[in-house]
Amino acid sequence: MEQDYGADHLDLVLTAGYITRLLSNARVVRHLAHRFPDILAEFQKITETRKVA
Repeated sequence: MEQDYGADHLDLVLTAGYITRLLSNARVVRHLAHRFPDILAEFQKITETRKVA
């Protein structure tokens, strides 16, 4: 578990950054809001958590 922590943490940081970039695009947000509102809500939680940390 300790050996994978660094790689896992890096993956999470990169993924959170990618989600933040996606949500900065109004067309993507509109599409998610219309088709996948539950996923959009989870993505927004991830970006909010990232801002706090």
